[in-house]
Amino acid sequence: MDTYKAMQEKPPLEPMQVMDELYFLGNYWTSSYAVKTSDGLVVIDSLDNADEAKQYIEGGLRKLGLKPEDIKYVIVSHAHATTMAALITEGEVWRPCRDERH
Repeated sequence: MDTYKAMQEKPPLEPMQVMDELYFLGNYWTSSYAVKTSDGLVVIDSLDNADEAKQYIEGGLRKLGLKPEDIKYVIVSHAHATTMAALITEGEVWRPCRDERH
């Protein structure tokens, strides 16, 4: 737990284009990726909670010039808190925003 807290205190990792249409959206303790397709964005894994999803996925996409409202699918790579907890956190479902007001 001390390692997790130490990682949280570090400045966040910047979102980045890994290659072609693959983008990193995450932090030091877990990661998410977005793939840009002709039909929209596919997000792989949704991070630990809805706040992280908003900060790192939605915020990261915007920093990269991409639109969170273009997310068409979220793929959960495996059943683990760091890959799917943001989809349902404390009874609240994270839904990628659909317009700039969110």
